[in-house]
Amino acid sequence: MAEQDSKKNADKTDKNSTSGAVPSKQVSAGVDETQKLKIIYISFAASSVLMFTPIQPIPLVASLTMIGIVLLCYLSAKFGKKTPFSPHYRWLIRTFWIGLWLFLPFVTILGMGILLKFGDKAAFDAVEQAGDAALLPNDMGLQQFMADNGVLGLITMFTGWISFGAWWFTRIWRGFKGLQSGSSFQFKDVTSWWVRP
Repeated sequence: MAEQDSKKNADKTDKNSTSGAVPSKQVSAGVDETQKLKIIYISFAASSVLMFTPIQPIPLVASLTMIGIVLLCYLSAKFGKKTPFSPHYRWLIRTFWIGLWLFLPFVTILGMGILLKFGDKAAFDAVEQAGDAALLPNDMGLQQFMADNGVLGLITMFTGWISFGAWWFTRIWRGFKGLQSGSSFQFKDVTSWWVRP
């Protein structure tokens, strides 16, 4: 009888010790998700930089990596468990799409507008005056225009990319810093288009 009672007590102790292990599994799952998100944030930022590398296979690989990260964020947000870290996936998805469809075209159009407004258009005038009689290549006027306005083009491009890059990397940095502060960090508005989380 005493042996049976000691076995029951041992079984109860084992059950209590395993029930105490459940929170540690939950904590380790949170740590795993934190590590996963850190890797995603770092890969997102690195891919953003490497896309503009002039060495040829690197931009393609970086672009495919960026698309893979966005797909991973979609899958994690849609099929993953809802955790305090879930808004980070939506933050990264929105950073990608807002940058691709809003800020990048805006910076490009603004840059071209400045270039066409303040640039020297003599090359285009020469092509226009030559008319149909001149057998000039279609892009000759554009090439001359860019050669005549190279400094203005570089300044415009540099300014546009700096503003776009500042917005892009600030969003990545804010999300990453929020991730490092732990599960207590809450996005004020994950649907925000601006940099403040």
